[in-house]
Amino acid sequence: MQIACVYSPFIDKSKDLHELIAKKYSLVSPDKADVIICLGGDGFMLTCLHDFIHYNKPLYGINCGTLGFLLNERQGSLDILSAVEHSVEFKVHPLVANFETAKEKNLETIAFNEISLLRKNPRSAHLNISINNENRIDTLIGDGILVATPVGSTAYNYSCGGDVLSSSSNLLALTPINPFSPLRWKGTTLKDDSIIDIKNLETNRPINMSADFQEYEEIQNISIRLAKDKSITLLFDRHRDLESKIIKQQFNQQ
Repeated sequence: MQIACVYSPFIDKSKDLHELIAKKYSLVSPDKADVIICLGGDGFMLTCLHDFIHYNKPLYGINCGTLGFLLNERQGSLDILSAVEHSVEFKVHPLVANFETAKEKNLETIAFNEISLLRKNPRSAHLNISINNENRIDTLIGDGILVATPVGSTAYNYSCGGDVLSSSSNLLALTPINPFSPLRWKGTTLKDDSIIDIKNLETNRPINMSADFQEYEEIQNISIRLAKDKSITLLFDRHRDLESKIIKQQFNQQ
């Protein structure tokens, strides 16, 4: 098995662990590897998902950060080959957004966690929401709204009061951010083949977009769907796989 190993340059533990792995194994470049080992925190793992989705290689993450939801805990023996061989696979699909800003049209980006729209200034956002070409909310007034995958449902979506979704649920979370109207609307879950269209109703109330770690300004309208034709495989230790982590989060357990 040929392995590549990448690490976060912002975490000293990642660099130190990379040096130990490089001494133990003959590493190759990510494009030539059978599996890519990623050393860092959740933010770095998200970066790896974006960077390596086109390689069609599985990723095995080792947590050198804080939470490490998308990664595995370090094993003392550093038997990477055995850990990979005994891991379980989880295929994850990104959201894809086609959108228009005040300056550009026909833009596209992807996100594995969530796509969030947030007011740019102190004025509340006024957004129209349609699902599968059917108008659902004439005017959402609040700080914004987000769409999250099951993986991303445990992150920003969860802190905004959205549902934590099972990895096998075939659902997406649509969650408002501090809504004022419709009053007490807490969001909903949607089938993962839904197309979510969001329009900024008032351009003098500008909204920005975050797609994982990517930022875009002054969004005019956006169409979001799950890209089932795109995927990447994450590898997890059997005793603490992705679904077991999600279940713990559903019951507010660490």
